[in-house]
This record gives sequence, structure tokens and C-alpha cells, in this order.
Amino acid sequence: MQDIDEKLVVNAKEGDDTAFGKLYSCVYKQMYYYAFTCLGANEQDACDVVSDAVFDAYRSIKKLRDAKKFKSWIFKILYNKIKKKQAEYIRSRQQETSLETAEELHGRDEEIYDKCDLDNALEKLDKDEREILLASVVGGFTSEEISDFTGTKSSTIRSKISRAKQKLKSMLE
Repeated sequence: MQDIDEKLVVNAKEGDDTAFGKLYSCVYKQMYYYAFTCLGANEQDACDVVSDAVFDAYRSIKKLRDAKKFKSWIFKILYNKIKKKQAEYIRSRQQETSLETAEELHGRDEEIYDKCDLDNALEKLDKDEREILLASVVGGFTSEEISDFTGTKSSTIRSKISRAKQKLKSMLE
């Protein structure tokens, strides 16, 4: 995991676009992978939420109080964008369900998610466990940092990470 240069954050807050670009280059792969996995391997939606999050971060970076927290701050923005997109999925799924049978939807989901054992195992985790585990593993965040952007107690975060790891281990054995 690449550390964020606080001087870049200070420069970006002062309006230096190049500094912001360098900050983005430090986190974009983690942001994309996190979004991609949370959104069910939908490349377009992952790109969209990352772009939206980066745009919002760029517009509001002057509001960031602690330069040390840049990464967790931008991931909080991304986390909220992902939540909105997931809510759209739920609304869309409810509309589709009224037009198609549950079996037809399940069959289509099986084709989409049958890519590899790990993806399938991740999909079987509870949504919160999956997102928290990915923030920890992919994003490299501590339980305290995840607590900051999810609004969940850090002790609960640690429990969910542990539970998710155990579930994954048993599914992959």
C-alpha cells in the first residue's frame, strides 16, 4: 500500500491540480477494485462511481481538515457513492422482478457471478461483511479508518472482518 504524501494533500487543498492528480494516482486502483467488487463486477458502474467520487473529492478537497486522512476521506466519498448505486440496483431488481420470474433472475445472476471461486465466495458473504473485508484487504484500511467512513464501531468492524475471513476460509476449502 502506497502512503499518501501529506504535502501533496496540502498543495491540492491550495488548488494545485497536479498535486490532486498525484494523489488520485496513489489510490485509483484500490478505489476501482473496491467499487468493482462491491458492485458485483460491473466495470461500467465501478468506473462511474469512482469518477463521481473523485469529482466530488476534487470539488471539496478544501474542506478536508486532516491531510493524514486523505485516503479514508476519499474512500468515504466512494463508499457513499457505492451505497447509492446499490440502492439503484435494488430498485431496478424490484422492477425486474415484477416482469420476470425469480428463477429467470437467479439463472442470469449465476452466469454473471460464476467467474471464479473467490468471487463466488465473496458474493455469498453478507454485503456489509464483504464491503468491510474489501476495505481492509484491498484498501488497506485499519478498523478505525473503516469505522470513520462507515459509521460503524471499530470493534464491530474487527468482528465482521474476522467473521468474513472465517466464512471465506470455510467456503474455499
